Amino acid sequence: MDIQEVAFPQQVPFEVAEAEAVKAEAARLLREQISQELWDNQVALRRFIRSRGYREPDLSVLSNETQARYYQARMKPDFAFTKGPWPFLLFLFRRVRTEFHRGQKLVPVPVEDAKVREEAAEDELLHRVNSEAIKVFLEKHLSDPSELTIYLMTYLEDLGPVAIAAQLGIDRKTVTARLRRAEKRLRSAPPDELSNLR
Repeated sequence: MDIQEVAFPQQVPFEVAEAEAVKAEAARLLREQISQELWDNQVALRRFIRSRGYREPDLSVLSNETQARYYQARMKPDFAFTKGPWPFLLFLFRRVRTEFHRGQKLVPVPVEDAKVREEAAEDELLHRVNSEAIKVFLEKHLSDPSELTIYLMTYLEDLGPVAIAAQLGIDRKTVTARLRRAEKRLRSAPPDELSNLR
């Protein structure tokens, strides 16, 4: 075999490889930052959309499309905020909502009707939580007061980890860990106790 016939892989100069590695790391960090921004504003965005009269499945469609557009815009190299993540999310939601109504030819539930229905649902939920059987059940299986508090704030007050962490003065990761522990404890409760609550 002649030496001329052997093909060697083309070598990439070190500077080029290093520059590509730096770009890849910067892109990874940007994706993480965008994901964190969306996580921090997810509950607030859903509440805002709900306050405009939307309910499932439209609420999830609008929320998901708004977040997808936020992600696409933030990934552009020349992107810069003028006021921050929350105002930009609201701007995108208004555009998504307009396109949603043009495509679906739907009218949202009037806000007044939605508020009345939401208040009725909240009253029913409060009534169920205030019932003695559920109180005893939660207190029995969530003996850690912080887990009980975080569980109730999440499912009764519909707060996200960031809002709970701010109210309790603890880290968001601590809130998430305690909520997971509480949910795990409740899932492991005996089935006969759960059937008594229905």
